[in-house]
Amino acid sequence: MNPTEILILDYNRPQELMALLLSLKKNATFDKRVVILNNGGEKYADQFLEAGMCDRVIHNAINIGCGAGTVQLFSQCQSDFAFYIQVDHSLETVITENMIETFKNDILIEGNFYVDLAGDQGHGQYSERAQFIRRSDYLIAQKDFGGPGPLADQRWTEQSLQEYMNKEMSFFKSYYMFKDCGWDSVRENPDGSLWKHHPDTKALFCLEAPKEKFVYPNLTDEEWTEAIAGDWPTSGKIPEKEKDSSFQHWNEI
Repeated sequence: MNPTEILILDYNRPQELMALLLSLKKNATFDKRVVILNNGGEKYADQFLEAGMCDRVIHNAINIGCGAGTVQLFSQCQSDFAFYIQVDHSLETVITENMIETFKNDILIEGNFYVDLAGDQGHGQYSERAQFIRRSDYLIAQKDFGGPGPLADQRWTEQSLQEYMNKEMSFFKSYYMFKDCGWDSVRENPDGSLWKHHPDTKALFCLEAPKEKFVYPNLTDEEWTEAIAGDWPTSGKIPEKEKDSSFQHWNEI
């Protein structure tokens, strides 16, 4: 029987990747194969491979975005069932080989489309964050490649799965095993601009100035003018359109 693959998508998140790998080393006690896709970022993941903390590293020459990177991981997956874990998560409970069989039964016997392992962060809808799913089911359902990053203006993979599950009247089983540690996120736009934002407070930092407008970030015309001119505050600020949804969980404003 092939080891169950754990698929991890990463883009310039070395601290988060290390924390996730350490949590897997401690708590994932089943026969596994940890695969990391470095989605066009720095090649620090090779150090984790050399240290025996993962089994395979795939390097993309350019950042193709979260959605396309997720599809790529499933396309290259070599096990029938797989975990897909976004890099800013940590495994908080032990997962044994017996639990893998339970997850498979949740799908094959109970008829669930997939097993959510992040405590239903999608609030009843499919969420990519941390999941156990049959590889073939994901690839049959998935017809899109958009997502955070350079392809953010296309239909997102997460939305595509949500619509597929709604159409097929599919259900999922949910457990809370992976903790969300996403206190910040870095995205690249097609023009090469780089942005870091705090998902809770909505504070936004411009790492590389944009040359043109894009669907992300959600700025006013005046803010786009400011950013393109290279005048976005180095200390960051909350965009006008994001202020109403700002809250404090990990970060201070």
